[in-house]
Amino acid sequence: MKSFANKALLSLGLVIGFVLGIPLLTDSPDAPPSISQSIGNVQTLSRAYQRWKNRAEATNATQKLVLPLSYSRSHSNASTQASGIVTLDLESGLFRVEVSGLSETIQYDVRLVDKSQSADVKTGSTQAVILAGQLQHQPDKAVLALQLSLDDLKDFKLGQVVISQAGSPDENHGILFASPTLFQRLYYNELRHLTITQVGGSPNWLAPFNFLIPAPAYAQQTDAAALAALVTQGEALFFNETFNGNGRTCGTCHRAENNFTIDPAFIATLPEDDPLFIAELNEDLTELEDPVLLREFGLIRANVDGFEDPTNKFVMRSVPHMLGMSLSTQSAATEPPFEMTGWSGDGAPGNGTLRDFATGAVTQHFPKTLNREVDEDFRLPTEAELDAIEAFTLSLGRQQEMNFDTMQLTDVNAERGRILFITEDSENRTVQAAKCNICHRNGGALTVAGVNQNFDTGVENMLHPATLAGLSLPRDDGFGTQLNENTGGFGDGTFNTVSIIEAADTAPYFHHNGATTLEDAISHYGSPEFTGSIEGQRLILQDSGGQEMDVEVDALAAFLRVINALDNIRAVDDFLDRSKFGVTVADSHKLLNLALADLDDAVEVLNQSELHEEDGVPHLFEAKLLINSAINAATVTERDDLIDLALTETAAAKSAMVVDSGPDTTNPSVTIVSPAPDSSVTGIVTITVDASDNAGIDTVIFTINETEIGQDFSAPFEKVWDTALFPEGVAQITVTAVDSSGNTQSTSTAVTVTHAPPPDTVNPSIAITSPISGSTVSGTITIEAVATDDVGVERVVFMVDAVEIGQVTATDTPYSLAFDTTTVANNTSQITAMAVDTSGNSAMTSISLTINNATQPCTVYSCPTPPPEPTSPPPAPTIPPGSSPDGEFEGEVISKDNNALTLTIDNDGETIVLKITSSTSFVGNIATNFNTILIGHIVQGEFFTSVGEALWIEADLPPGF
Repeated sequence: MKSFANKALLSLGLVIGFVLGIPLLTDSPDAPPSISQSIGNVQTLSRAYQRWKNRAEATNATQKLVLPLSYSRSHSNASTQASGIVTLDLESGLFRVEVSGLSETIQYDVRLVDKSQSADVKTGSTQAVILAGQLQHQPDKAVLALQLSLDDLKDFKLGQVVISQAGSPDENHGILFASPTLFQRLYYNELRHLTITQVGGSPNWLAPFNFLIPAPAYAQQTDAAALAALVTQGEALFFNETFNGNGRTCGTCHRAENNFTIDPAFIATLPEDDPLFIAELNEDLTELEDPVLLREFGLIRANVDGFEDPTNKFVMRSVPHMLGMSLSTQSAATEPPFEMTGWSGDGAPGNGTLRDFATGAVTQHFPKTLNREVDEDFRLPTEAELDAIEAFTLSLGRQQEMNFDTMQLTDVNAERGRILFITEDSENRTVQAAKCNICHRNGGALTVAGVNQNFDTGVENMLHPATLAGLSLPRDDGFGTQLNENTGGFGDGTFNTVSIIEAADTAPYFHHNGATTLEDAISHYGSPEFTGSIEGQRLILQDSGGQEMDVEVDALAAFLRVINALDNIRAVDDFLDRSKFGVTVADSHKLLNLALADLDDAVEVLNQSELHEEDGVPHLFEAKLLINSAINAATVTERDDLIDLALTETAAAKSAMVVDSGPDTTNPSVTIVSPAPDSSVTGIVTITVDASDNAGIDTVIFTINETEIGQDFSAPFEKVWDTALFPEGVAQITVTAVDSSGNTQSTSTAVTVTHAPPPDTVNPSIAITSPISGSTVSGTITIEAVATDDVGVERVVFMVDAVEIGQVTATDTPYSLAFDTTTVANNTSQITAMAVDTSGNSAMTSISLTINNATQPCTVYSCPTPPPEPTSPPPAPTIPPGSSPDGEFEGEVISKDNNALTLTIDNDGETIVLKITSSTSFVGNIATNFNTILIGHIVQGEFFTSVGEALWIEADLPPGF
């Protein structure tokens, strides 16, 4: 593996030694963090960022920032199921917030928060806060749309968007939150640092509102040194920062020396005053953990379903390792959680991303008391700290997946396990298939679709060793917070897929450590609990022969132990390579000791199945001896020579496990699919490439006129190219495929870059000329507006209370629209006109009007619009699924309140007032919503007696109609 540090950096700490002619090993406690060697590898982080960047650019991230809004167990002061999306057009400054699930009777403010000076929106007092406006309720969502001003936002950084109850201080009443992710911060900061010399084009391409997205505090650029500083800072926080809590750190449970996890055997080696045992040492925290389950089964208490009743509503979970997370958290979710963290995919609060995970961990595991009061029991991580911790986490473990299809193992049993693992169908029961690869593609956590998914595998139904020991475990039904009435647990019974490359090294297994050995874990997939589960049945049904999984425990265990050892060797080689370039002795020794730990792990997992005792294991022992000698070396030269010898031994051990087909000297094949040769390109272009190789493609590098624009590490190999960054004329596109052996093959094609005219970034101007703001109106009025633009107005959109009522195009000037005020409630309404020019730039203006129409009941006997056609016979009522109500009604609608959304029903002489909510189901086709229910309709349905809310309602015409 290539080291990301430059050998020249070594001289910074060794200048005295070289002056004397001998490169002595010295220590420098003041080594700059940017070049200090972290446990994590910055190349792993960089690859994860590049993968994200490729996906983001394919969805127009350059011009548009999208942030999900969600509830946070750690930040929010009121529980809510609401969620939403914040969209900022970085070209025009059009800012839009859409939220669903909020109470329709409460008004909500939208605030923009610059968190560069504050630790948390709930407690910080030095942050800059801008009240952007108020959400306007619509039938199915609440919306705010406004035009941001560059002048008003000078020097402002959008660290967070906060939704809170109107009139409440945001410091104490935040409900929904949104923040830019680490990769978004890196990306938009990278765009700001592109120069004309780097890209050869004009600087005018940068979106004007790009400056709003803050950069990570410890990485102002995305070069190796800046990312290394970010990773190093994250490591320091991970292992040393207690966040003013009970003494625990992230590293208390995620131990680097134990594969970033803990297990009963490891726990038994810890001193009694270790912070892991804080629940036994602090009387205020006796309910924080269950000491017996912690010590004997490695289980920690987790309030994944909320902190409303933390000592009674909890689950017991094992500590997942953190290796290879850059390859395992990808999700296809369109609402939170957006990344798969924790055992059920919802381990992080807020948006459910890896960045949010640290906030949840501090709140759950770090408090001084179970009150969990921010700034009393702990402090929350700052934005900069969240960035750094996420960067460190993403730098751990392998950079890419193995290729099980091309691999061939020397051990017969392990090779048998490999074939079983990758065989996904029994081919009408003619071959044996374990089908593991369907969910654990190449041993990772992703399916063939490239995402991590949740599955119900019946794992919670297996008999747990704690139960056999007479201990009680709460039911854990995985993802979600809904009560499962059949089991008594909370969730839908699903848990997310985990990487199994590291499985042999990280026993016990599953979310509850219910399988003690690797063989126990594999055996679950042949058990009645699995075959009877939803996922077990799915695998049977999709098999061409209807065959269950062929679970040959010994063969699969041998295979998993060999690939675990191979990954250990990969980690050893990485640590050894990078240990040569440590600025300090401590840096070098830290990595060498981690290499020793991985060697011990490799030997341990191989010995468990008596694998490679005569060939591979002796080389690993020899590597250990050489590394120990390197630790004690007197000079840099001696140390590096010993490290090189150790690398030779690990290579020999690997060769003993994997069939050596000789040196791979075959170059990959690569072709450019699009754009076509000699074609003319402009704007945003996607370069698409076909690449293949006998040993597997490591990466494809994309270059324009000798300037690298990015890489793609997995098929389909694509790169979005913004041609505006390059001068007009002929441009040479070169793509280079690199295989896993380092062989390369390049191909090129020439295209002609043409630039469109300079983009029109000038917003139109617009004013409402009639009616006059503040006036009182009734009946049908005409809204008139005047709009102009330097290029041309395309259309004017008219809105009432953020709801569009119509558009007028440029060919229909003047810009005016009739508005029937009786269609809205008597109240103060906001009339908005938005002008959109031919380039998509927009500007809005608003006025306030008082709507005052005389109330005239609309009935089925007398109504401004004809009643709907009757059905014959009336449709039978259909009760929608959901919670059971406790009241029924049937009778005539005698009055209707359009403002309160209530109906008064004559129910056999009894008057019932029904509240219609957004969740009320309308049955039949006489009335499909509140507006179409009329006085005189005969209605029936069910409702909640305690609150009067209608669960479902069906309307019919009175007799004779």
